[in-house]
Amino acid sequence: MIKVSELKKTIGKKIILDNINLNVKHGSICGIVGRNGAGKTSFLKCLMGLWNFDYGKIHMKNIDVKTNSQFKKFTVFIPDEINIPNNYKVKDAEIFYKHAFENFDTDYFYKLLNLYEISINENIGNLSKGIKLKLSIALNISRKPDLLILDEPLSNLDPVSRKELINILISCASDKKMTILISTHNILDVQKFCDSFVILDEGKVLYSGSYEYLKNKIIMARCVLKSDIPDKLSELKGIIEYKIMGKSVTIVLENNDGNLDAIKKLSGDFELINLDLEEIIVYMLGGKTLEKLI
Repeated sequence: MIKVSELKKTIGKKIILDNINLNVKHGSICGIVGRNGAGKTSFLKCLMGLWNFDYGKIHMKNIDVKTNSQFKKFTVFIPDEINIPNNYKVKDAEIFYKHAFENFDTDYFYKLLNLYEISINENIGNLSKGIKLKLSIALNISRKPDLLILDEPLSNLDPVSRKELINILISCASDKKMTILISTHNILDVQKFCDSFVILDEGKVLYSGSYEYLKNKIIMARCVLKSDIPDKLSELKGIIEYKIMGKSVTIVLENNDGNLDAIKKLSGDFELINLDLEEIIVYMLGGKTLEKLI
């Protein structure tokens, strides 16, 4: 569905996106995560042809985004800022979308309005930012796109609304075979419903793949020391952080056979603990979390 090759974007002398490579399969839900300024929104704008890029290729269903705008017929982009005229009623927005997009599904739109408890006669100018986002999602999903791209849709929703949206996205991917690309700061939500994700940092891809694979790459080990060994621990490659409390030590490390074997030799009782996605990403981005974890 989406293939990105060696994508590079600069603004002035600043590199915004640096050699981005990505493949998103049809019918999957892919999450784009990273700290503020990592390049998430810039990447999505390049995908949608809203920004020119300096180098590389972007293809949607084998259509070159840079040279052919036909991809927009089956692609919907929902930005973090919703632009629906405040003087419209919800009914006016429905009529506009119905005339603008031939695949607009009125029955499905009303089903979503009912779920979100939005009145068809409500004045859009009176809606909160969160409700406007729900309305925008309802309007755009009802267009029945092949590809749905959302920029930070979870950040302005309360927990109940966030769960509703997640269930809708899962349904769209599984029942309607819609491909979904979503940028978000809600990392734990990504872990729950995305089948793959991309970690961006300073415009570069740190990781692209599944959580199941990554959770075995960076792990926590808890063990009882045979002796005072902080110097030996610090000499091991792949040790991200460790904390000694009495005779026990908690270690965060990049998982490889050599590391685990070395730690086993230095310790008595030994226990491996899987970190959740948020904790793993914090470590990959250079943060420390052991003080909060133990």
